[in-house]
Amino acid sequence: MRSSWKLDEFNPLDNDIRKELLSEKFTVICTNSCTIALFNAKRHWPPISSNVNLLKGLLYQLDCAMSNDVAQKNGITLIYNMNDSKYDNFDYPLSQKLLDIFTGCYPARLVKVLIVGPPFWFRFNLWCLRILLREKMRDRLFTVEQNELKNYLPIEHIPLCLGGSLQHNHLDWIRTCLSRSDHLSLLPEDYFDSNPSSSKRSQFQFPVRIHFKISINCANFVYR
Repeated sequence: MRSSWKLDEFNPLDNDIRKELLSEKFTVICTNSCTIALFNAKRHWPPISSNVNLLKGLLYQLDCAMSNDVAQKNGITLIYNMNDSKYDNFDYPLSQKLLDIFTGCYPARLVKVLIVGPPFWFRFNLWCLRILLREKMRDRLFTVEQNELKNYLPIEHIPLCLGGSLQHNHLDWIRTCLSRSDHLSLLPEDYFDSNPSSSKRSQFQFPVRIHFKISINCANFVYR
């Protein structure tokens, strides 16, 4: 999957990937008992976004999350947050690839997929996406309104932005990722600035393969 989609090499210090990482389109929420992958559809604007860079940022975060024992043991819940999103935010090819990643291409157990606040125009697209899933995975996909999330997750595992009580800071999570992948010491001073200086960053533009050796069900996976 990574090779065919040109996702086998990426560098979180690369400016294009950095923008995706800091955009908060995708974030991971790690608690003591569960791991939640959250995609915020309203932050995605297809005309100015590269799906390759977006997926690189997503996989980088997933790799970092899966280096945690809780994620390996208990699996991942995906929340596709469509609150306040418009038709122009929707990207069907990207949605297909996200489902491919979470339902088979990525070596992690998917607990469930929760699509929150889907607008009426999404119904046909959802039907198309459902038929691509195996029956077992269809049973794990749910469309819910925000106030129904508490029926699927404990309130303390739902972030504040979705009506829960969990405080989640995305930038702190990215710092955790950079620390786990040994990039934190390489950060330029303006990494978290909205308009970083390209001259300061040029020395860090080199491709890297990030390796996480993770034991899942007694099998060793090396993420590259």
